[in-house]
Parts: sequence; C-alpha cells; structure tokens
Amino acid sequence: MTPLGNSVKIQPKPYERFVRGIYYPDTVTPPNMEWGVVTDGNGIVENGSRVLYFGKKCFQKDGEKIVNKAKLIIWDL
Repeated sequence: MTPLGNSVKIQPKPYERFVRGIYYPDTVTPPNMEWGVVTDGNGIVENGSRVLYFGKKCFQKDGEKIVNKAKLIIWDL
C-alpha cells in the first residue's frame, strides 16, 4: 500500500499529551480525531512524524491508514 500525491501512510498510536512542547489535555482531542506516526511520508510530512488527524473515515489496511495531508491537524518530528 503506497500513498500517492498529498497522502501519507500513518500507523495509529495512543494519545499523545505533549507535541512541540505543548500540552494537550484529554478534552482537546475530539472523538473523530486520532494520533499516529507517519510511516511513509510525502516530502512535506517526513517519516517518523507524530500527527493529529481526522482518521475515522480514512482507508485502512493491515493496521495502517492512508490520510490526505489536508486532514492533518498538526505534525512534529
């Protein structure tokens, strides 16, 4: 499974509280958002970046999701 265009491949991970030195309490992450790590970037979003994204309706296979860059809220190396 290879992402095309502005898409990236993400491995969903548990909730992250600190990103870029900013604390995110439980109330910040709505139910339709997820946290994850980019496993196949696109040049703008690098591999290994932690991301917050709208992921409930994304294509999923083998535990990884293909997500368009427009659905990424924040990313950090």
